[in-house]
This record gives sequence, C-alpha cells and structure tokens, in this order.
Amino acid sequence: TKADIQYGVDNTLKYSLGGFSVVGNLNAYHFMIQSVNQQNEMFTYRSKLTLSYRFPSNIMAQITANSDGKSESTARICKCCRVEL
Repeated sequence: TKADIQYGVDNTLKYSLGGFSVVGNLNAYHFMIQSVNQQNEMFTYRSKLTLSYRFPSNIMAQITANSDGKSESTARICKCCRVEL
C-alpha cells in the first residue's frame, strides 16, 4: 500500500429527561487506499442509538441499535494505463 488516507466526522447527541436517556452517534467518513497499480476510495458511515431507563431502585435497562453502511467504491483506476477497473 502506497497510501491510506481517511477523514470524516463523528457526532454524538445526548438527551436526558427524568429516568430516560437517549444517546445517538453518527460517524461518517471517506477513505482512499492507493497502491502502485490502483486506487480505491469509498464513503461509509456507522450509527448507533441507545435508549436507557433508570428505575427508582437504581437498576438500569438499555436498548441499543447499530447500523453500518457503505457505498460502492467510487473509482478503481490502474495507474499504469489510466483505465478504470
């Protein structure tokens, strides 16, 4: 691998009301991998939502959902002849 370049954004939001708590997280990023003969880049994301409730007896119940997504590669280009693979 000649280069591995990644950049993106990570956002977290938390909201609490009484015994309820909601936490949401979104991580979206773009990465590019370059080798001697080809280049590949992709945009992808990960998201997470957590719902929590704290009972009066200080016991907590929690539900969590996750989602991973990815897009198709934007380009695979042979550097020696500049032909898309």
